[in-house]
Amino acid sequence: MRRRYKAPIVLSLLLAMTWTLPLRGQAGDASGKLSPAFSQAAMGTLADIYRWRENAQAAAKSDVAPNLPPPGRPMKTLAYEHLRQAQMSATTQGDQQAGDMLQKHFSDVDTWVNKLIEARKNMDATNAVDPNSVDQDPDLVRITTCEKAFNAMLGKGTFAPIAECQ
Repeated sequence: MRRRYKAPIVLSLLLAMTWTLPLRGQAGDASGKLSPAFSQAAMGTLADIYRWRENAQAAAKSDVAPNLPPPGRPMKTLAYEHLRQAQMSATTQGDQQAGDMLQKHFSDVDTWVNKLIEARKNMDATNAVDPNSVDQDPDLVRITTCEKAFNAMLGKGTFAPIAECQ
């Protein structure tokens, strides 16, 4: 009777080892591949950052009184939470590098939005008088270029450094 159980046990062990072999190599993946879980989380984070940035951009162009709460605070919080989720889902080296770059992009957008808020607090109406000044801001142009390149990188599924995001 013992012989009957030996074969299924050995077969089960071999199958278990075969199924886990690809998982063992993921953490040390040097190819820069992005995992599907990270790509999905990063895409959601980029969408949140985009909505936050667009909200701040629209508020800067409007003539709403500057004593209102800063634009997009709930959006910033949501983007930050999703950024952390994306970073937590990073399993490959490419994921980790892209997560760092996504963190830098978040920080750049935060700095830009804070600059707009400060201008409103200082009663600087330049953006409300000339709405094109917001769209032509060099920081915004760099941020927008970074977003587009980051989306393209996620679509390709492999990490690649992006100069505009550095």
